[in-house]
Amino acid sequence: MPSNNPPELSKSDRIKNGLLAVAARKERAIAKEKISKQVLSVFDLINSSSQAIKRMKVSDLLEATPGISSRRAFII
Repeated sequence: MPSNNPPELSKSDRIKNGLLAVAARKERAIAKEKISKQVLSVFDLINSSSQAIKRMKVSDLLEATPGISSRRAFII
């Protein structure tokens, strides 16, 4: 039976992965801000080549869109 333990990483690997995660969260936050200010469209982000954007939750993307509430995003 497979173990649910996280992989063993060295301290340097943990730090590197942590920095990558922070950078990805910042990139997604900037993208959501640009959507809410209507600088970018949802379609621009869908066609983005960025892995951080591709991993963004669709509900987060919809909720950042002006005129779409969290309830409407849930229904969609």
